[in-house]
Amino acid sequence: MKKLHDAGFLFNPREISGSMSFQARWDARLQALKDYKARHGDFAFRQEEYKLSRIITKLRVQYKQRQKGVHNGLSDERIAQLEEIGFDFYRGKTPEIREKPRPWEERFEQLL
Repeated sequence: MKKLHDAGFLFNPREISGSMSFQARWDARLQALKDYKARHGDFAFRQEEYKLSRIITKLRVQYKQRQKGVHNGLSDERIAQLEEIGFDFYRGKTPEIREKPRPWEERFEQLL
């Protein structure tokens, strides 16, 4: 490892010089989300702001993955930052749908 480090090997491809750091990109996106909410009052998908709407959709997908135990770029700290600005991870879903799915048998019993 030391030889690779001394040779300048980049263990994290996001460290490539000249490109925006991962943290800087996150900070820029978080600010863009704050501006989006200031303009529209919510985080609904809008065709005229397609690029940012894609980011909003991706954040919701990543959040769902985290709820299932999958680790991705959406850390607990970033979730907290999004919650601070009022980000809605469940856009359009009622509280009942937000619950974790129940086992099939339990749901089947409710039908009977």
